[in-house]
Amino acid sequence: TYVGGWIVREFISKTSRRKYTCVVCKKQIDKGVEYKRFYQRGDREAVVMHEICHDAQLMREVFR
Repeated sequence: TYVGGWIVREFISKTSRRKYTCVVCKKQIDKGVEYKRFYQRGDREAVVMHEICHDAQLMREVFR
C-alpha cells in the first residue's frame, strides 16, 4: 500500500515541533507528539502521519 505514493516502511519517527495533519485520518498531530514522516528532496512538504495510522498502513502493506 502506498500513502501519497510512498512506501510506508520508508518513514522515520520524529517529535513534532509544530502542528501537522495526518495524511491517513486527516486529524491533527499536536506539537510535541511522536509521529512518522517521509520527505524526498524536491517535494514541497513531508508526508506525515500518527504512529498508530502508520502501523495500520504498514500492516495493510505487509499482509496485502
